[in-house]
Amino acid sequence: MTRLVKILTVLTLLGFAGVAQAVTSASSNPASFRINDAGQSVISIRWQVDVSLTSGTPTTILVSSPSGALGIGGISGGMISKSFRHPGTGIVTVTLNERLRVDRTTARRISQVGTTTYARTFADNTTLGTATSTVALQIISGGELSFRNFALRFDDDSLFRTVGQNQALTARAILTTNGHGTFRGSWEISGPSATQGAGFRPIRRVRQVLAGSRKTIFESPQLPTDRVGIYRLRFIPDGNVPRGQTEAFPVLTYSVLLNGDVAQLDLLAPQAGGRLNAASRFEWRSVAGAKSYRLEFLSAGAGGVAGDRLAAMDVKSNSARLRGITLARLQGDRLVYWRVTAYDGNGQKLATSPIRRAGGGF
Repeated sequence: MTRLVKILTVLTLLGFAGVAQAVTSASSNPASFRINDAGQSVISIRWQVDVSLTSGTPTTILVSSPSGALGIGGISGGMISKSFRHPGTGIVTVTLNERLRVDRTTARRISQVGTTTYARTFADNTTLGTATSTVALQIISGGELSFRNFALRFDDDSLFRTVGQNQALTARAILTTNGHGTFRGSWEISGPSATQGAGFRPIRRVRQVLAGSRKTIFESPQLPTDRVGIYRLRFIPDGNVPRGQTEAFPVLTYSVLLNGDVAQLDLLAPQAGGRLNAASRFEWRSVAGAKSYRLEFLSAGAGGVAGDRLAAMDVKSNSARLRGITLARLQGDRLVYWRVTAYDGNGQKLATSPIRRAGGGF
């Protein structure tokens, strides 16, 4: 009896609505991919879904798939969907495009079993029918293009930059790739914080065919320095950030300052010539209105003057201790210089200290 009621309910709904539509089938193009076992891979999948409609009335239909699933677990694709106008009768084929990232950890897991599948189930907005399609993923050395962890640096090879308004500035992304395919990427920037918030926006997209094991350098366009503030820069290797994976991409920060003189910031400790070690505590006088301080270490240049920057630390308070990675960068230099710069919440320089020498006196 319950089954009969359900059938009558469905028939009633179809009769009153005048709509009989359903996803009838789904397929993928291509049906299989070779995954490189030497790094991350990004594969482009074109899903094709057939939707049937017999109402005779043109109708707007939404085809969607909430998620995709790997046969061995580990990765899942997010929502993909497409809305279209059905003429009212017959079958219409809808194409939905997806770019799926397979990270190195997942590639290694697939290599243990040799092959697996990636599947999606599609439905229309009436949920009267669904269809599932799968893509075969196979591990093979020298297969689809993959990339390893990459380095991101400014044009002077630094991780931090402070520049004046309208000063030239660029950055470089250095990647090691394997396999063969078309590499796509996107330079994205956020800021200045004073006017545009923290959202990233693309400033240049790149596309290049790569083959074999090689190192490739992608240079950014001229970075914006026309407005005062703090900027953040990143390079997304496939032009897409998978949900929950933002932290996997390194980010550079630079500050654009007003040109002109600023107040002097007083250094308190250590005294000139003090030794640098894990116990060293750097302290300076607080600056009114300062939201952050940058502690910089410079090499000893020719003639006993400060040279290139060796390391830098951004802190919120008026004191800091050397982090392990910073100390490691300084250990090869017997004599170094240091200084501190104070910034307000918009990245504008408020005060800067004299340069003080550490490890041997002034």
